[in-house]
Amino acid sequence: DATTFRRDFSKGLNQLTFNSRPIIQHLSMFAQDHARYSDIVAECLEEHIRRVPPWIKLPAFYLLDAISKNVYEPYARRFSSFVVALYLDSYPLVDDNTRGKMEEMLLTWRTGSPMGKELF
Repeated sequence: DATTFRRDFSKGLNQLTFNSRPIIQHLSMFAQDHARYSDIVAECLEEHIRRVPPWIKLPAFYLLDAISKNVYEPYARRFSSFVVALYLDSYPLVDDNTRGKMEEMLLTWRTGSPMGKELF
């Protein structure tokens, strides 16, 4: 059910305190398998990125990126409603190295959709 999914997804997000490919892959597959809860994934990810300290934001952005590119629909559509503001709000809070990584990620969004067009 939705409540259980929210709890489990949030629990997984809370484990994403560093750039962990296994955690990102697990959460991406979990989101893919439960696409009917895309609204919950979007809410949880946005809230998580806004809430965590600056040094934890990038791994969550990497998760958002992975879900958007690997699953695409309905996630890219859901994330598009908040991703620009979230990115712009987060960017000045992070260190220079993280900014560089965020810029690299942003460049991939220009052609990140399955059709090779802009992701968001």
